[in-house]
Amino acid sequence: NDDDQDTDNDGDDFVHPKLSIHEEEAKEEESFDPIVQKPEDSDDEVAPLTLTAPTHPPPTIPTISQVPQALNPPTTAPSTFLQDLPNFGSLFGFDHRLKTLEANFSDFVQQINLLE
Repeated sequence: NDDDQDTDNDGDDFVHPKLSIHEEEAKEEESFDPIVQKPEDSDDEVAPLTLTAPTHPPPTIPTISQVPQALNPPTTAPSTFLQDLPNFGSLFGFDHRLKTLEANFSDFVQQINLLE
């Protein structure tokens, strides 16, 4: 029954100390205060900070002079060059295998014709 389970959970269950949020909230807020506070009876004088950027001379930029160069015309590959490249079939010997298979099949067909 759901009502029985609700009465069993009355808030007194075990809570890990690191998960407790009751008493430590005030301590955590005080310890993480980003504003530094000094006691009112302190007579310490603090010199004001002056923020001035150091002055540097402007950087020198080297100039690059370009020397005109003769342009070489692009080299063109002869059309036979692409024909000399191996294709997929020649890389794996498919052309040779196909010719061998055709020859063997032709011999087989001739032998069958002789037997008939």
